[in-house]
Amino acid sequence: MAKELANAIPRSETAWKKLGYEIVKKIKNWTIKQGKDVYGRPFKAYSKQYATHKAAGKFPRQSMVHAKGKPNFVLTGDTMGDLKVLDATRDSVTIGWAAWGHIIEGQAKRGRAVSTDDQPVAKHIIDFVAKNYLKQLDTNLRKTSSIVKYSIG
Repeated sequence: MAKELANAIPRSETAWKKLGYEIVKKIKNWTIKQGKDVYGRPFKAYSKQYATHKAAGKFPRQSMVHAKGKPNFVLTGDTMGDLKVLDATRDSVTIGWAAWGHIIEGQAKRGRAVSTDDQPVAKHIIDFVAKNYLKQLDTNLRKTSSIVKYSIG
């Protein structure tokens, strides 16, 4: 039984990778579309000058899709476009920024935290990961467990 129970723990690189893609999608949605930081707070307002320049499209390589509206952590799209699944194993998935992580750290120091050491992802994403993991564990347990009958006497 111990061997079967050990196999119940989610151990698929593919499943971890799939979960990683879902996490990335949720972070991008939360950050860009909802305009909220990792703690669930709306991003700090832009300075008047920055907001005016962004709305007018005056920055080099600027994405005009997100030029107007509430602060959303997108100017060129490079930073959030760099967020991806970096690695997946039988035991875990690693997501992050391959090249633009320093921007994330700098923005967190300025009050625009997309991810921090103490809070890597927003609470609703943590809840999503836990629910997904437990669902996979339950599915695997149902496949490996069996009913054991004991007769006494």
